[in-house]
Amino acid sequence: MIIIDGISYPLWSQFVEKKDEWIGGELFEYNYSTIIKDISLTKESNAIVFRVTGEAFSCAFNVKYGGVVPNDPGVTDSISFSAYSLSFSIKKNKNGLCR
Repeated sequence: MIIIDGISYPLWSQFVEKKDEWIGGELFEYNYSTIIKDISLTKESNAIVFRVTGEAFSCAFNVKYGGVVPNDPGVTDSISFSAYSLSFSIKKNKNGLCR
């Protein structure tokens, strides 16, 4: 469990602690995709930021304003996130459970 400034983040910790299942998988934002290189939860200024880093681009948000959201109908092999006007999805690597 990741604890930052005395506060635990169980939802976000599970992605970071199991990031080996995601690294090598895909990060999707709109019509673009890239290979996942890292997943992190860090304190940046006054925000706790969940970040998925890809080879070509990264997606991140303040966990205070973002979360896990339902996938589009019929999509079962990814997890989607949304914050403000940002939305993106991730798929596990070939050895992960989502594929």
